Amino acid sequence: MTPGRRRGTILFLTQPGIASLLLSLALLFVPYPALAGAAQQAKTVLLLYSYQAVLPANLEWDSGIRQALENTGQQPIEFYTEYLDLAQFPDEAYLHSLLNLLTIKYSGKKIDILIPVGDLAFTFLQAHGNALFPGVPMVFCAVAREQVEALKKPLKITGQISWVDVAGTLEAALKLQSRARQLIVIGGTAETDRLMQQIAREALEPYKGRLEITFLIDLPMAEILTRVSHLPPETIVIYLSIFRDSQGTDFVPRTALALISQLANAPVYGLWENLLGQGMVGGHLMSFTAEGRMTGKIGRRVLNGERPENIPTVSEGTTAYEFDWRQLKRWGLREVDLPPGSIVHFKKYTFWEEHKGEVIATATVFSVLSLLVVGLLINLGQRRRAESSLRQAELQYRIVADFTYDWEYWQNPDGTCRYVSPACERISGHRAEEFLQRPDLVQEIIVPEDRELWARHSCGAFEKPGPREIQFRLQRPDGTIRWIEHACQPVTDDAGEFIGIRATNRDITERKRAEMLEQQHREQLAQATRLATLGELTASLAHEVNQPLSAVMNNAQAALRFLHRQEPDLEEVDEALGDIVRDGKRAGEVIQRLRQFLRPGEMLLQAVDINELIKETAAFTRNEFLARNTVIRYSLSDGLPPVRADRIQIQQVVLNLLINAQEAMNQSEAEPREILVQTTPGDVGSITVSVRDRGPGLPSENLEKIFKPFYTTKAAGMGMGLAISRSIITSHGGRLWAVPNPDQGATLTFTLPVFQEDPR
Repeated sequence: MTPGRRRGTILFLTQPGIASLLLSLALLFVPYPALAGAAQQAKTVLLLYSYQAVLPANLEWDSGIRQALENTGQQPIEFYTEYLDLAQFPDEAYLHSLLNLLTIKYSGKKIDILIPVGDLAFTFLQAHGNALFPGVPMVFCAVAREQVEALKKPLKITGQISWVDVAGTLEAALKLQSRARQLIVIGGTAETDRLMQQIAREALEPYKGRLEITFLIDLPMAEILTRVSHLPPETIVIYLSIFRDSQGTDFVPRTALALISQLANAPVYGLWENLLGQGMVGGHLMSFTAEGRMTGKIGRRVLNGERPENIPTVSEGTTAYEFDWRQLKRWGLREVDLPPGSIVHFKKYTFWEEHKGEVIATATVFSVLSLLVVGLLINLGQRRRAESSLRQAELQYRIVADFTYDWEYWQNPDGTCRYVSPACERISGHRAEEFLQRPDLVQEIIVPEDRELWARHSCGAFEKPGPREIQFRLQRPDGTIRWIEHACQPVTDDAGEFIGIRATNRDITERKRAEMLEQQHREQLAQATRLATLGELTASLAHEVNQPLSAVMNNAQAALRFLHRQEPDLEEVDEALGDIVRDGKRAGEVIQRLRQFLRPGEMLLQAVDINELIKETAAFTRNEFLARNTVIRYSLSDGLPPVRADRIQIQQVVLNLLINAQEAMNQSEAEPREILVQTTPGDVGSITVSVRDRGPGLPSENLEKIFKPFYTTKAAGMGMGLAISRSIITSHGGRLWAVPNPDQGATLTFTLPVFQEDPR
């Protein structure tokens, strides 16, 4: 089916002729008598592939078939291989020429077994096999079940039926995206594409009531790319295959997938193992190598004398749940939601650990090829034209790179710099030549406090490919400190192999100064608002302190009376003193909470238990709300992870929302006066907090006005509480909004990110 290749497999050689050439070289070292003896006893196998030779799927099929045939028997095998290329050339003239060619090539050859690979080769042999190879048994590979079942009396025919699990891939996607309601299925217009679409429609029939299913077929590639870049939220995309689009443009399916997954704004899933690494998340994937291996085992049985019609066809054992770890991270999909037994590729492995065997093998192959191509001369004119084109390309590159305002550079995998833009001197005070000669100069000019941050970022960029951004400070030779916004991403070649890091350093010193000044003003205003808020609760807080102090006085007086008796009652004195200690601690805790709440200073982000924070903050309002006949009810979800927050600032937000809810109900006569505080898990990586009142509610036109500075509906209000609250939540990476309740009152809701050890 769809030819493609995983990024996890290094395959620099794509021409089957190279493999044949290496085989010929190996035969040069075999003694002539041995070859003659083997030729007399060898069985001949003719492999006929549906597609062109350069498709990686052909190599995987071929590897599996040859391995199974050669490793399971003592009798030598002689292979013949034909690439019919019927998908690109379906016309009658080509077919006629192909028949003539095969007749000439094999008219004098004894073929023991035919192995057609793919639907087109199978159909070709059904129509012309008896004329070309009369009486030769057939063991087919990767043929659709419908074509096999259409055979009325399949004499001398058996093989492996291609089975792609569209439903299995969709079920895996639904586990990862449980809220999905849209399914987009993408395919092309070639004969193979049409067959895949028919299989997909049958497999997706049971899901029509659950999902809105749309097929993007019979479209030019440009329109497909436009459509997938504007998909609605919570959408699943399944890519079938595109050999040809509606305009007749031919594609290698993995190339089409790479284009689609790069522009799609939703996760893309597939059906073929060798497409992993081209941007898709994964799925229940079929392996071409496994199909070839299964076909080869059946072929060995036929060569050993079994009748093909007595050997059942097989279809299972060629699929597995496989996923791309990088795409799971890209789309925020959880690995724990994968089907049991799933295989996850592209995890945190170094390039050498993952590809050691392939690199050595490729180096060996290229060494042999280098010996073969020594002595070949390149036409002088072609070289001059190539050099001229190269100079033009280099000139264009230099114009773009050298005249950029930011400090740009390209770093090799070994840490050396391939290119540094001249703008580095304006920003860092050092010339580009210095960075080219000393790659570690960047780390030296970073201020000591930020070097550990840079080291973690730099190492991670090589071990786990993907775009990254950090901010750090550096010191220029004149002693001035500059803030730098750094962004980088891995660079890959046409084969998808990692060849370095492309990075940009932008001077954001002025922006950071403005942000710091803004943060300072915001903190000062927030503290003033906290003071004003506690001013409104003065009576409640005084009562909160007076209660334990009054109890201390009463217990102290009782202790004195017990001591002044004719026979002092020491047991009662001991109990009274114990009460004094407990009430003293209680008063101290109230004062400590007030001191913490009024603490000024910079935002301190840490892990905070949001349920505990809500209850602690509500304690400030207990007596005030009781005096106003207001009750706070809680619906706090258990087992919530801690949020990443500044404890004091979030206390201020919760207190503002509670006081606003209580004051809203002062304007209404609704009973009972209840405030519902609720916590629930939010979107991926966040927690949601809601405060619901039973006041008069909010008109739709005021839903955003209430968050603007100095807007208030209270006679004595400043109109800053909700504005500051939204500013605090936004600075934490969350959102704060209001909605009217369907029955009565309004609900104010905010979100906070879940705490992570290293948010960078």
